[in-house]
Amino acid sequence: MWLGASVLALALIAALLAVRWRQSAAPRAAVGSGWLLVDSRMVNHHVLVRLGFASGVEPQWWILDSGSTHNLVDANYAARFDRRLKGSIRDVNQPGAAFSAQALEHGYVLQRDGRRGPAVDLGNAAVLDLRHLAQSVALPLAGIVGHPFLSQCVVSIDFPRQQVWLRDRRSAFSLPPPASHATPSVIAAPLGQHHLLLLPVAVNGQPAGPWSLDTGSNISIAAHELAQRAQLRPSDGGAVQAQLVNRAITVVPSAASIAIGGGAPRAATLFVPQQAQPLAHATVGLDGNLGTDLLQHCRITIDCSNERVILD
Repeated sequence: MWLGASVLALALIAALLAVRWRQSAAPRAAVGSGWLLVDSRMVNHHVLVRLGFASGVEPQWWILDSGSTHNLVDANYAARFDRRLKGSIRDVNQPGAAFSAQALEHGYVLQRDGRRGPAVDLGNAAVLDLRHLAQSVALPLAGIVGHPFLSQCVVSIDFPRQQVWLRDRRSAFSLPPPASHATPSVIAAPLGQHHLLLLPVAVNGQPAGPWSLDTGSNISIAAHELAQRAQLRPSDGGAVQAQLVNRAITVVPSAASIAIGGGAPRAATLFVPQQAQPLAHATVGLDGNLGTDLLQHCRITIDCSNERVILD
């Protein structure tokens, strides 16, 4: 009897220690942990933040796009800068096409309370006509901030609360407030070619394959080859036009079961190109492009420096 009670007590202590270890190992949110609430909007599943410049140019709206290898500036907005266009860079999404590059001065992120946030170096930005995106978000659009911006900080996008948070990448790890009731899922997200963060996504029970994380896309597009392996079938609704930064493609919606980063499978709608072609040069060899339509239920924290993404 005493031996049985001792074993039971030891087992209980071990269980409590295991729970304590799991809790201490999991990411924890804390108010005042260095996070800044950014002036942001979410329109048609696009995430927009306001950036200003040191010279006093009024802050403008920029799309936050983890799927963009460069910062992009709208041609009409670039014309308002008293800056000299210098050199050119190649657009990796369209091999062989060269665009002029606008040298942008140091900027800053505008906080929700109207104060200036941390300084950011936007460097050179490719100059493109982004009027089609401006029409989609129904806001004056200055451009797109991609990997060069995200690599300088940690960004947390809280879709349910319609908030964007930002902190210094060198500060101690934490999640923005409020604390999550669920255990956050920390997912390794290695930087693939062209600085794209890659997340493992399983579709219809197939082994998980690499998908690029693309907060600039409001739909998730599966590669044609994956659609065949996973036996994705067109659902009702017919073909639609998906507008990428530099071109439009025709895609067909398909019902699927997906699991992101080893999480529980859930029903989703994926879009499949009608023709067997890569979405962009940077996505060759990937299973798909994970857009914001499949992230609306969660908060996603993007930590480029440590090549990880946290979902909660």
